[in-house]
Amino acid sequence: MMTFRYIPSVSKTEQNKRRRWQEVVSRTLKKIKEGQRTKVLGSEFYLCPGVFAPLWMDSMILAEVVRKEAKRGESVLDIGTGVGIQAILAAKKGAKVTATDISKKALKCAAQNIERHKLGNRVEILRSDLFSNIKNKFDLIIFNPPFRWFHARNTLERATVDRNYQVLNGFIKEAKKHLNNKGRIIMVWSSSADPAYLQQLMRKYRYRSQVLKKQKRDYGNGYMWENRVYELKPLE
Repeated sequence: MMTFRYIPSVSKTEQNKRRRWQEVVSRTLKKIKEGQRTKVLGSEFYLCPGVFAPLWMDSMILAEVVRKEAKRGESVLDIGTGVGIQAILAAKKGAKVTATDISKKALKCAAQNIERHKLGNRVEILRSDLFSNIKNKFDLIIFNPPFRWFHARNTLERATVDRNYQVLNGFIKEAKKHLNNKGRIIMVWSSSADPAYLQQLMRKYRYRSQVLKKQKRDYGNGYMWENRVYELKPLE
């Protein structure tokens, strides 16, 4: 992967706040046990140890938009599928979905949930580092990226941290090459990240965007974050 230069636009105080929040997130994910379940929009999903779980607002707000925006007959790519929630919701709308992840644990967990929802005929599972194994083009690409720019200390943290935003840069740069004519991207971004940085990348790589949904949640202890779901379309 290419190396991209990143300089935080948030203050040192805000950077330290995000580091403390990252510790909260990492500790929470480490506590997930085999067989644990959660509900998203009324549907039940298995959670799996070592796999990012939809326990925060970013996953929920993205799910709401995916359920509304995915259309029957569309081809959909879910990058970093995790436990498979976004892929499953798109498939339930009648889309044909490719669900990818770099983590073998995540793909195994997603496969369990896809089987649980009886959607094996509508969702293909594929191991891929971003677009490394993606050959086709799609009507819709879904992405819930890692938000914070820190170094991942283990495999699980790769779902929530992205050192110097290398993954985010690679995604925004390459995604348009995998969109059909009039295709679009739906992705979520959080104020627990560097809020302005996504805007910089959209300008750099020439996308137009609109906010489809936004919502704040107070997690206590001074952690109030806003999540925004964007629709991105290439300008060229």
